[in-house]
Amino acid sequence: MSWEDGVKYAREVSSGDINVCKDVQVACQRFLNYLENKELRWEFRPEYVDHVLKFVSMTSHVKGPSAGKPMILMPFQVMLICAIYGFSDKKDPNIRMTQDV
Repeated sequence: MSWEDGVKYAREVSSGDINVCKDVQVACQRFLNYLENKELRWEFRPEYVDHVLKFVSMTSHVKGPSAGKPMILMPFQVMLICAIYGFSDKKDPNIRMTQDV
């Protein structure tokens, strides 16, 4: 599981290879627009996403039939983590595009 899986998912949704609802298509396209637009205030930092994904890979299910098994994210979940944790301010990397409120 790596940040590239999230980008690949967004590209496959945007190209129509994965059939999803219109809201998910728009979200994936917006993510790709942010990723490719170098004029924005924000830049994508894969190391931030890798940090979160590394944490998730160390966790396991605690209940149900998967109890004790490692947490494995679906590609759409990786894309969401990329969108939430991957973008930060170019001048101050401590400011994320998506903030806690």
